[in-house]
Amino acid sequence: GGQADAVSLITELRRRIPNAAGAKYTGPSMFELKRLVDLGGEGRTGWTIFSGMDEQCVYGAMSGAPANIGSTLNPMPGPYREIRRRYESGDLAGANDLQLRVNRVTALLIGAGFPGALRESMRILGFDCGEPRLPLVPLAAEKRAALREQLAAAGFAELAAM
Repeated sequence: GGQADAVSLITELRRRIPNAAGAKYTGPSMFELKRLVDLGGEGRTGWTIFSGMDEQCVYGAMSGAPANIGSTLNPMPGPYREIRRRYESGDLAGANDLQLRVNRVTALLIGAGFPGALRESMRILGFDCGEPRLPLVPLAAEKRAALREQLAAAGFAELAAM
């Protein structure tokens, strides 16, 4: 009984599938992420754990994740590439500053209803991705203008252009 943690689940996965090469961890615990990364051993050859929470990209890098996979990379790939570049060059303050800037946009998307708001952010950039599949809900038409204003104030256009 009880809920299994990610480390136990991945340990069991690796026991059952010895050639498993890695996974994407989408959880808030950097402690748990680090433990998953460390399952690969010192050499880490053939074992990769990607960070899956965009809002913690730099902290995932600090925990050993070699890359990030997430939804907000679609409208803002440049900032995440730059976060990684700054981190790898030792500019932790710069990486964290940029992380906080993209997190302002992410917070707006979450606050408006993430699935629909993410698609609206893509529409702003000229990509009509349609509406979310059910049971996810689209952004209500009357909320679109307000979200666009909030995104503009948060520097979305500059971040998306990076």
